Amino acid sequence: TTRQRGDAMSTANDQMIDALLRDAEAAGSLLYTPDRTIYRALRRRAAKKSPEIVEPAPSVFARASLWQALDPCERSRHLIRALAAQHEGWVFCAQSAALMLGFPVSYHTVAQVHVARPRGGRTRSSGIVVRHEVGDDEPVVAGGVKVTSFYRTVFDCLATLEFSEALQVADHALRVKGISRRRLVDELRRRFKGHRGIGRAIDVCAWAEPGAESGGESILRAAIIEQGFALPRLQVTLPDPIEQGRRFRVDLVWRDAEGRPIFGELDGKRKYTDPQMTRGRSLDEILDDEHRRQARLTMYRASFVRLSFWMAKRPQELARTLAAYGVPFVGAPEVRDGVPVPSKEIRERPTYVRCGTLIINNLRVRYTQIAA
Repeated sequence: TTRQRGDAMSTANDQMIDALLRDAEAAGSLLYTPDRTIYRALRRRAAKKSPEIVEPAPSVFARASLWQALDPCERSRHLIRALAAQHEGWVFCAQSAALMLGFPVSYHTVAQVHVARPRGGRTRSSGIVVRHEVGDDEPVVAGGVKVTSFYRTVFDCLATLEFSEALQVADHALRVKGISRRRLVDELRRRFKGHRGIGRAIDVCAWAEPGAESGGESILRAAIIEQGFALPRLQVTLPDPIEQGRRFRVDLVWRDAEGRPIFGELDGKRKYTDPQMTRGRSLDEILDDEHRRQARLTMYRASFVRLSFWMAKRPQELARTLAAYGVPFVGAPEVRDGVPVPSKEIRERPTYVRCGTLIINNLRVRYTQIAA
């Protein structure tokens, strides 16, 4: 009968949709289909009162359970891949390219998708898609989609993002390329001389550090700079004063007015949840190790200040805390185009990859590794 044929067709469509959703999920994407019958069936399922399928952007779909489980960066990656399937010629740029290239980006910067257009192109921004005019560039493939080249992506982010977000990108660029600030500045000047925003990008480079191990560290350091406190050394290695052969790394290190060290530690969930950092230890074991480590570090006659990423959003609290622990105040820098203006001393300082102290044949040896 007609009703039976309709039920059979509906069942076949549901099976097809489930298979297509599984394929999209396996590819880290959302579902886009040019099949109008399947598209209409998806729209009907997404329009239900308590839908099992959602339509996060026009014409792309996901299981509601998957979409709700993804953080904003993963949502953006899935959406970018779906849009790439829908528009084969698109090249993603700015923070969308940075996300696909593996740069740290903050959640609030990925709400829109950034797409390159050639000079003179007439396609305009619409909805969640923001268009940027990009000149000559050789796109690369990252995360399964076409994105602007590494240095083009770095330049676009440094030229446009707010300082703390741009600093994340600059730190990461130094770290993955293994180059100095001077080399990064030279690359940007050579490739983008005369481009709008090149001066701002170079100012951001002056504050960058390859030792920053996370976006949170970069954002906190940006707030420290803006509040006018001295730059810390990052990820300094020190020997355990009790157990021979064991070493500690300290996130941030300053010296107070009398030359005594101030150790800064950045708190975050990662050290308690990342399998690479927990190494199979329970939460109690991790906390015991943290307490033991902090107690031993105080044997360096150092003060120990715990900082958090959220203090970057509360700059007055951050400033009071740093001042209370004796972190040197050097004066808030002038700000130009949203970026602190670096002094000549800041611009010309060496680019330390890592530094610290080792014990060799019972002798303490200080070391530094400087990027070329």
